[in-house]
Amino acid sequence: MSTGVEQDAILLDAEKDLSNQFNAVLGATIAVCVVFLFVSIYFENFLTPIVEEEENSTTEYTPLWDRYKKNYQTDLENGTILEKGPYSLLETANEWNSTHVFVEYELPETEGGAGVTNDAKISLAYWLPKVPEGVKVPVIAEFGPYFQEPSVQTPTIEVPGSWLGQMIIDQILPHGYAFAQVSVTGTGRSNHCMALMGTAEQLGNDAAVRWLGEQNWS
Repeated sequence: MSTGVEQDAILLDAEKDLSNQFNAVLGATIAVCVVFLFVSIYFENFLTPIVEEEENSTTEYTPLWDRYKKNYQTDLENGTILEKGPYSLLETANEWNSTHVFVEYELPETEGGAGVTNDAKISLAYWLPKVPEGVKVPVIAEFGPYFQEPSVQTPTIEVPGSWLGQMIIDQILPHGYAFAQVSVTGTGRSNHCMALMGTAEQLGNDAAVRWLGEQNWS
């Protein structure tokens, strides 16, 4: 008789444990559902204005297959955009509205030159669109050996390059882009020795890109 009672007690305990586990799982499931409910409400309130703004937008998007019908201007030195951007060029102290900086970086001693004297630097100039305060903009950068280079008699790096820079400043910058011209290692005012695709050039380019990406306007 006692054996039967003990078995009943064991079964009862097992049922209680199973019931407790079920209640725990049910409670956790309800909690997760509540969390997802609040998240969905938040994102609905967040996305609704964006969707409504897109639906109410009057901007006309020309499909790719119809763009050949547009009135392209083809009689200038460079290609031209169809719509001008809303931003003007931010004025600076010089007549070209550029800003020049030297970006310092480290070279290993095995590179010799500025790697030994520990004064490697990259020369770059940049132009900014006049955007509202606090707005950050992406940067288009041109790297090359021909800025302020005596061997090809090009002007100072603060002057927009006639082969690309001026076109970007006139047409792309007004859409909210910054533009930079960067003299690779050993050219223009960038010191050390020119090393085409070598370690010094790679480290110098990396330093310039990092500097451009870490400014409070980019």
